[in-house]
Amino acid sequence: MIVFVRKICQVGVFAFAWFSANVYAAVPEPTTLSKGIEPTSYFGQILVSLAFIILVIFAGAWMLKRLGKVNGLVSKDMRVLGNMAVGQRERILLLQVGKEQLLIGVTSSRISLLHELKEPIDVQESAPMNNAFAQRLQEALANRKKLEND
Repeated sequence: MIVFVRKICQVGVFAFAWFSANVYAAVPEPTTLSKGIEPTSYFGQILVSLAFIILVIFAGAWMLKRLGKVNGLVSKDMRVLGNMAVGQRERILLLQVGKEQLLIGVTSSRISLLHELKEPIDVQESAPMNNAFAQRLQEALANRKKLEND
């Protein structure tokens, strides 16, 4: 019985080897690129495509910048004169609309008029509050230039 199983296994291995050899022999060789095509022959095409993509990106950015003020509400007649945070998402804004000044409350779900000022508040334009770092950087650079010159 064992001899019979061995013979069957040997015949099976032989048949598998013969079949796989014939199958692989029937498969054509893979085609290769012709030797006449080189990357330098289509380098100009790649550059033109890249230039076109960059042009499309810049044109899109220009259009967004140009057409960003579609609603027309932002103008010189309306300015934010000051703001104060009263919570995580709540603010109080002082707006100048024309010659009127309004105190507005802004939350994440609502905007409401708190008060309309009868007498406008004279607000002076000041430097940003976070200029301490810029001032210290300027001082450090000035000290460095002094040390280099000495």
